Amino acid sequence: MLPKSPVYTDCFKEMGHDSVVKIEALPIDGPQRLRLIFESCNSPRPQGVWLRSDDSLLIDGQAFTTAEFWADAGKDHYDFTCKGSALWLYNIWLDGDARRSQAYSSGMLVQEVEGGRRYRCQDFGPDADFSRLVFRIVRRPEH
Repeated sequence: MLPKSPVYTDCFKEMGHDSVVKIEALPIDGPQRLRLIFESCNSPRPQGVWLRSDDSLLIDGQAFTTAEFWADAGKDHYDFTCKGSALWLYNIWLDGDARRSQAYSSGMLVQEVEGGRRYRCQDFGPDADFSRLVFRIVRRPEH
């Protein structure tokens, strides 16, 4: 079962980061048209974002409960519609051929921005480098 509110990690508290999000839980009020925008990627490993809805994510006319988007897949943004009561997300990366996530030292710094939120991600390691992946989730206008 996924949490009703964000899950925080205490891994970085000694470094002055006491609000690093491990799993984000965004409340959704009815179908919400969203855009995921990759702003930058500064990592030797491929970086991405895992998404989940308690109902569905509509992507290119197909419904999914989970989705992965990768910063190196050739697109700088992805449009989707989230149905349900929440959208969960966290950062992911590839280590060789294996998809990884949720390491002890992974997490996201979250910033409110116009129309949504910016996420600055650390994949793993002791250096607290939150520039590994930077992306935004923003609301798209209704047509």
